[in-house]
Amino acid sequence: MFSREIIDDSWRYYRELLASENAVAAGICELSGYFFTKDGPEKVSNAHLARLCADYRPATERELRLCPGGWTNGVFCTTLLADDTYHLGWLTERFKEAGGTIIEAEVRDLRELAGYDIVANCSGLGAKRLLNDRRLVPLRGQVYKVKAPWIKTFLYCGEDTYVIPGVDHVTLGGSRRFAATSLDIDKYESKAIWERCTRYVPSLRRAQIVEEWVGLRPHRDPVRIEKERLDTGLTVVHCYGHGGYGVMTAPGSAALVSRLVTEVTSGDFTNPAISSL
Repeated sequence: MFSREIIDDSWRYYRELLASENAVAAGICELSGYFFTKDGPEKVSNAHLARLCADYRPATERELRLCPGGWTNGVFCTTLLADDTYHLGWLTERFKEAGGTIIEAEVRDLRELAGYDIVANCSGLGAKRLLNDRRLVPLRGQVYKVKAPWIKTFLYCGEDTYVIPGVDHVTLGGSRRFAATSLDIDKYESKAIWERCTRYVPSLRRAQIVEEWVGLRPHRDPVRIEKERLDTGLTVVHCYGHGGYGVMTAPGSAALVSRLVTEVTSGDFTNPAISSL
């Protein structure tokens, strides 16, 4: 889905930020944990993590018994976490400090922006209406945010179940419903998520629930990162459709958009082939 360049650039950005004095304010930290499955090892293997993470290995037989589930295969790794409750605010401040201006307005047609030289269209789900993009669909997800400070490692296992410690809260999930648009809490999904997470991590039964949250991921196959010249002469660089991988691939995607914008300013309006992995 994503090129090796995007993934590598994203990893490098987060690693450098982790090593900087801004790591705490930006919500970046290292996090270790497990991917478990009852199926074959291919269900938990990740070529990118294996290539990038210094600590990536098969789970031992003892580790497979760390939580109930009858797991037959697993992977342990230490990776990076970007907590958006901190990171998005930090990025916004960096943008303003660099001279950026935020204007809140509704745009119904990109032709309304004809007064600009180049537009980077990062409108997410809004691109469905803005561009009538039928490939773009909402991918609904629902989670709990709980206080469980004793949870120090992440867990991914069957049925889209995950337990992810953040800076302040632990996220319990989840769900994946294509083309679902409701932002209301579904009590049946709530019950299913809670039962799965507490089955695999029984200590979570005494966690304090902070909130339940629903979000719509902008899913497109393929992700759209490309130049387009409108009939008005306006040049647009599109970047949307990342689904559930937006945070993971944001820095690398932004770097690619920046490169495409630079090419446009040099008179190059072609779209190079971008291979995905």
